[in-house]
Amino acid sequence: MTRNVLIKEVAKYLPPTVVNNDYYIKHFDQRNIKSRGLYEAVGRDKRHIVKNNEENTYTMGLEAAKTLLAQSDISIEDIDMLVFVSDSPEFLAPTTALTLRENLGAINAHMVFDMNQNCTGMVAGLDVVAQYLKTKKYLNKALVVSSFYGSLMAEKDSDPVSHGCLSDGASAVLLEVEETDIERGIIDSSYLTNSETCNLMVFPAAGLSKLHEPSVPMKDKKMYYGYEEADFLGHDTITGLTKLLKQNDLSPDHINHYLVSQFESAIIDEVAEAFNQPKEKFVTTMADLGYVGNSSPIFAFEKLVQNGVTDGDLAVVSSVGAGYIVSSILYKF
Repeated sequence: MTRNVLIKEVAKYLPPTVVNNDYYIKHFDQRNIKSRGLYEAVGRDKRHIVKNNEENTYTMGLEAAKTLLAQSDISIEDIDMLVFVSDSPEFLAPTTALTLRENLGAINAHMVFDMNQNCTGMVAGLDVVAQYLKTKKYLNKALVVSSFYGSLMAEKDSDPVSHGCLSDGASAVLLEVEETDIERGIIDSSYLTNSETCNLMVFPAAGLSKLHEPSVPMKDKKMYYGYEEADFLGHDTITGLTKLLKQNDLSPDHINHYLVSQFESAIIDEVAEAFNQPKEKFVTTMADLGYVGNSSPIFAFEKLVQNGVTDGDLAVVSSVGAGYIVSSILYKF
């Protein structure tokens, strides 16, 4: 028997405020910065953002988890592992996962921790948690929650990438062990890392130790985005996926569904062309939901399942994180 780890349920939370491109174009036009072409090029139309003093990374993650539990047939007391993924946590201590455990009532979850791999955090998080579930027989159900507060990190005065391309939201995933004769669920993963550009996307720009210094300008307490071009995103996504396919003796034609980075539409175009795959195989959420960092891959997965999948279908889920890292997983329905 094979100890499989399946994605049994997914859910999301989006702040109620929806902002379209015109808001950001007007904002930057007033500062003599062109942005219209950027938002069109990356495939943005609408995005959800936090526009109040009550919501934050933690509250969005909590709402996503509550939605998942409400639409699933399990009790929160069935959860024996809880992991929170974010690069913009509301608190550093205690861990957000521990606070979620308390407020959700996950009294039987004792393996509880936070993790971060920036925009690839949820892809890596699912892989890491799946390995725990596959190897530790006392673990059977895990709740993995991600949350992204892009509008908080954005440098609003001069950077149309962080302020306009990033948005807010959270996702939750229920992973469950199933023992069968057929291998399915999370099958494998691959990682591709190039750290040469680790100083070109930094938050906070001045570092945490400078956040409370009055002499440090607000701009340096926000995100620094220094990439003049990001053409490596598509190229290295292709390289990472090629590695994953080779590990499993698969060709691009074997894959039924492609869920790649939602940061810009060019990544999808490049992967489709390189692998000679029809666009119908690619799931996109960037136009309606914006780019929600670590949660975007789960938004795409949810859309895929809602559109319908067939038992035996193969999907690859991939994203690119700051610095940069390409993380990918292979999933069999």
